[in-house]
Amino acid sequence: MSVEIMSRRISFIERTWQEAEVGTRKGYVDELGVISSGLGRITGAEAERAEWLTRRADRVVRKMQEIDVARGSAGQRPAR
Repeated sequence: MSVEIMSRRISFIERTWQEAEVGTRKGYVDELGVISSGLGRITGAEAERAEWLTRRADRVVRKMQEIDVARGSAGQRPAR
């Protein structure tokens, strides 16, 4: 997967995870792990961007985990 495709996927997950069901969010966490791993192997001209995207993906995962803990890990959607 190219750095650009990984960037777009991270952006999609950032925009949609809060409204996703708990199972989907868990899938997103797994996917972000795979993306981060792939980004860690990037060298050359894209290495700096890949490093930044890895940190961005990690922030998204942390935010997802914080929200799930705040919800009691029940995966409930926020009240509207």
